[in-house]
Amino acid sequence: MAGIARKSQPLALHYDLPEHAYRQLCEMRDALWQLADLAASADPKAKPLKVDARPVFACFAKYAEELAAVLDSCQWRSPGN
Repeated sequence: MAGIARKSQPLALHYDLPEHAYRQLCEMRDALWQLADLAASADPKAKPLKVDARPVFACFAKYAEELAAVLDSCQWRSPGN
């Protein structure tokens, strides 16, 4: 799959991330990049795909819930620490 060139970087947040939280964020990032790659690799001559918006919104709601759980498991720290 021809993807968009991306440079993997550590997350620059002011959270102390437990290792499992960091891995979950990386998994979510990778899944979203896969979806973006699928969209980018679509044949430009193909007819637009008609999709019911509810499953799409449900997908984003799932990622939002997972992200909330990850952030809830982290501890905020001051930027200077």
